[in-house]
Amino acid sequence: MVGLLLCDVDRFKLINDRHGHRTGDLALRAVAADLAGCCRDAEVPIRLQGDEFAVLLPHLPEVRDAEARAREFRTALARTHTCDGLLLETSVSVGAAVDTATATTLSALLGWADGRMYGDKRARHLTALPITPAATRLRDLPREAA
Repeated sequence: MVGLLLCDVDRFKLINDRHGHRTGDLALRAVAADLAGCCRDAEVPIRLQGDEFAVLLPHLPEVRDAEARAREFRTALARTHTCDGLLLETSVSVGAAVDTATATTLSALLGWADGRMYGDKRARHLTALPITPAATRLRDLPREAA
């Protein structure tokens, strides 16, 4: 069997909006490094687009192994990173999909994993942004105040 994990950085838009794209890029690099560090020898980490990553899980002995790996990645990627002198808490939502290597396509696995990833976000109440005042960014201040 072959599996695929789809990972999405939780509330990544808030990092970009509050701290700018440079800080967001540094946060993505930190998450990518953590993701690669969690992978076993045969597993393949991939950056798809934006704040989405995938991990190909070849040679899965059991379906439940993909869910176990999803939990392991979710736990390992919940970290605090220092980016541009800021402490940023990052976490990921993870969806897992499994099928036989001969009967599936990568596109099908991505679709199934995507649905499960959004189920993970909903289960952890991450689809709505928190209701807090937005932090003031330096670039939003009048020139004389910045």
